[in-house]
Amino acid sequence: MSLNRPSFRPTLESLESREVPAGFNFRLLTNVPPAPPASASPAAAGTPAAAAAISVPGGTVLSSASVDAGTRQVVVAEVLVAGAAGNNHRVYATVLDRTSGRPVRSNILLSDTGAFADSRRPVAAVTATGQVVVVWTAVGPGGSNNRIQFRLLNPSAAAPSTGVLQANAPASVAHQVGTAIQIRPTAGGAFTISWIDWTTMSTSAADFAPNGVQTRAEYPAGGLLR
Repeated sequence: MSLNRPSFRPTLESLESREVPAGFNFRLLTNVPPAPPASASPAAAGTPAAAAAISVPGGTVLSSASVDAGTRQVVVAEVLVAGAAGNNHRVYATVLDRTSGRPVRSNILLSDTGAFADSRRPVAAVTATGQVVVVWTAVGPGGSNNRIQFRLLNPSAAAPSTGVLQANAPASVAHQVGTAIQIRPTAGGAFTISWIDWTTMSTSAADFAPNGVQTRAEYPAGGLLR
């Protein structure tokens, strides 16, 4: 007796948008413990909401996140700026004083403005030493050569403490990556970045020292169950 079972395998076309396909529910299996949620406390009374802390002239905030780091709050956002379509998404940060709610430094450009200027959906977390890790997806020319990029920001100095760094390995840049990025702080200020790779239907991760130097290159961190 033959059983005709419906196939739940999504087509490649449905994955090209880097979004979860409609009606496609998944469970994430990973050996990387989930990242603690970012501390997204509201701004002090009488001050703008966190999402409004970033205001780039001629730009539109598409998404934002915030995290508390001692006496400071760091707000990160994806901003659509004027420019060629597909190359005009930037990642900005603003550092706020948590007591007054006032900006310490506003509109800090974190992402690349060159070949990988199409930068989307930033997330942030605080390490054990107080550094803020900001991670985003950067799409290269033609929609390929995709990178998981990140930068460290010193909230006390209200300034980046590294240049733009890359988390995923060169071998995976042609993959559809970036959805559900997570940051897991570990002991001594180190951290792990993990992300979904839709091409292999799996999750990947990489480990980093407190200064952003990679200590373990991209490795399999689990799979997806449909």
